[in-house]
Amino acid sequence: MEDDLVAAYSGLGTADADKGEYHRGEECLACVKDLIRSLRDDDPQRCPVRRRLGEAKTLQTDLLPLLTKFSSDEILKNDIIRLLVNLTQPAYLCFGNEYPSVVGRHKDPEHMKCFIEVNNHLKIYKEAFANQKVMHVLGSTLADHCQKDWESRDEDDMIIIERILLLIRNILHIPTEASEEQRTNDDVSVHDQIIWSLHANGIDELLVFLGSNPEEKQWCMHVMEILFLMLREQSPRPLATAGRGRSATEREKDLRALNDLLLEENARHMKSRARLSSRHSRFGGTFVLMDKKGIADEQMIYHRPLQGINSYSHDVEKVRRRRPCNMHPVRDPPFERMSTLSIRLALQQMCVQFLQCCYNPIMKLTKDNLMRERAMEHDDTYYLWIMRFFMEFSRHYQFRVDIIGETLTLSTLHYILSLLSRHYENMKMQKRELTAKHSSQRLHYAIQAYKELLEYVQYMGNSKDEALHSNATVMKNNILYRPEYRDIFVTIMRNYNDVVSSKALLKDLVETVHIYLRLVENLCKHKGRVVVQGKRKRRGTTGRRTKSRKDNENSPVVLSTDQLQEMWDQMRGDVERVIDTEPLSCDLLPFDAASETPIEEQKYSAMAKTRELLRDGKYAEGLALVRASREVWPDDVFGTEDMDVVEQRDVLKKIFLDPVSGVYMCVCGADVCWDR
Repeated sequence: MEDDLVAAYSGLGTADADKGEYHRGEECLACVKDLIRSLRDDDPQRCPVRRRLGEAKTLQTDLLPLLTKFSSDEILKNDIIRLLVNLTQPAYLCFGNEYPSVVGRHKDPEHMKCFIEVNNHLKIYKEAFANQKVMHVLGSTLADHCQKDWESRDEDDMIIIERILLLIRNILHIPTEASEEQRTNDDVSVHDQIIWSLHANGIDELLVFLGSNPEEKQWCMHVMEILFLMLREQSPRPLATAGRGRSATEREKDLRALNDLLLEENARHMKSRARLSSRHSRFGGTFVLMDKKGIADEQMIYHRPLQGINSYSHDVEKVRRRRPCNMHPVRDPPFERMSTLSIRLALQQMCVQFLQCCYNPIMKLTKDNLMRERAMEHDDTYYLWIMRFFMEFSRHYQFRVDIIGETLTLSTLHYILSLLSRHYENMKMQKRELTAKHSSQRLHYAIQAYKELLEYVQYMGNSKDEALHSNATVMKNNILYRPEYRDIFVTIMRNYNDVVSSKALLKDLVETVHIYLRLVENLCKHKGRVVVQGKRKRRGTTGRRTKSRKDNENSPVVLSTDQLQEMWDQMRGDVERVIDTEPLSCDLLPFDAASETPIEEQKYSAMAKTRELLRDGKYAEGLALVRASREVWPDDVFGTEDMDVVEQRDVLKKIFLDPVSGVYMCVCGADVCWDR
């Protein structure tokens, strides 16, 4: 097996170092097919073929030169792309979708060694793909196949497009260690070089085209995953503000932070110097501490130097209890770094094009695939991350609701709540530590998406635009008055466990609750009061009522249409006087948020309640209820905000004479019933 493998990668060709050329072997195509076959039959426990190819540097010295120089040979190019997809797949997939196995309480050292070796080869592969010539071949091939009409494409064209997208995904997926590269902010890392190569060859524009074209909807999940991998090291706010001049406030903030660090470092040096004494500690003397108690309630005797007397504690000489390895706190996710200005401007341009062209359609299609289970497992991670990132980017770049309107709906809010509950239950039920941490990370993405939605609702509520303000009011009525939207965060916070959840999750959770409380505060300032819902206990009656008596009391009085018209003619003048005189404030809630009945169906209950108030002569309360219902159901039977006195009177008349609300009152047990 070893000899056949050496013969296969040796027959690919030879490189002429003096002339800088690569000469193709006579059996090059057959050797590529042999390598594909060898990788397919590789051992998933040790991966000897993959490790041997990494040691021989076959990808850097043979495959990539063949791809760039002989790109006109379609058959060879397609097979090389197929081989590159296999070579660059994540190490997790190479070892049978499992991380290094665990034997008892100790990891298998041989298995772990092979896993680390394959991972190191992948990092070297990523550096090799930073060559713009390689990305030019991939970009031109992808563009040629995407330009073909849907009718003229065959199965081979679809396979090539999918392989190129998978290859780009594999390259971006290769992890990079900031400690190994030792690069600071505003420096070009390997990941930034890959992004720049993609931008220079127009691959980012091709991704936007695939996401915006309705005929290319089968590639939407590939586009979502590639965008997630491209932007995972970036922060939305610096990316949105790239190219703008720094304000005086930002400069003062950075200068203040630098001064604080300098003062902290000087204090640390002074403290370390103060601990150093000119005499040995045994000549420091013995002292009695007057404000501390020692053994048997006697005065504390101090045998240490006086430099550390202020920080002395009884816990100094205690042995700290050792925490098991499997109970260590979860480390925070990798930090977000700031790339160079050119990289940030390129990514900013791509994000703007994505928002304007394909954010709404691709998010709608992705959500539909997830709800109908047409996507792979855990693909909702990309949906939540992309939604949070681009909504925050849009909020800091140019606040526009229309370009992110697909994710700013009540259905999206309910879907995120369902994902929150699902990931939280998975985290609590899974016994394995690793799988529980993965569920916790997905829960973190869901919390961040929910937090960004609340940010938008708060911003829309403070906006002067009437349309935005009315939409924010409708969303507030659902968020604040439904128990499932507020109880989930209290439950997560009470059951927080640092063994499976990071501190970043707790931080975002606290910030989300803070935004929720600010929404409640703004609602209290606007309406003056908040309706607190509670269950009222029913008290039993002392005496028994006969069946006939109950039937007589509950039987409704039927009124005809002529009788209703006569009642309206009598109250018409009083209704107009109430509408025309004093401004009214609404203290009534037009719907029951705790009810299982949908809000749209509760509209008829509000109409029936309005009719009952008008019949009882409570015209002011009836008008106030109509105005409150108008905020919940705008542009409906309750009218609009800009109506005059006559139009408001006609709305009340229509509700009073409407047979639907009368039938609803009869069903709900009202004492008066109108026939049709």
